[in-house]
Amino acid sequence: MWVVVVLVDFYDVLAEAGVHYAYVVLASLLTVSVTVVSVEVDLLLLLSRNLMFSHTSYYSPAPLNVISLI
Repeated sequence: MWVVVVLVDFYDVLAEAGVHYAYVVLASLLTVSVTVVSVEVDLLLLLSRNLMFSHTSYYSPAPLNVISLI
C-alpha cells in the first residue's frame, strides 16, 4: 500500500515540474513492481514443489498418497 502512495507522490512531483510523461513513468514503475512480485511468487512455488518432492523421497509411498488426495 505504501508503495502506491510513494508512486503517487512521485507523480505529483513530476507533474509540478512540468513533465508530461509522468503517466508513462508511473505505469512503467508499476509494471516493474508487478513483474518482480510475480517472479517472486513463481520462485516460491517452484521452491515449495522441490521441497515437497524431496520431502516425500525420504519416506514410504504413504505421503505420496496423501499428496495425490490433496
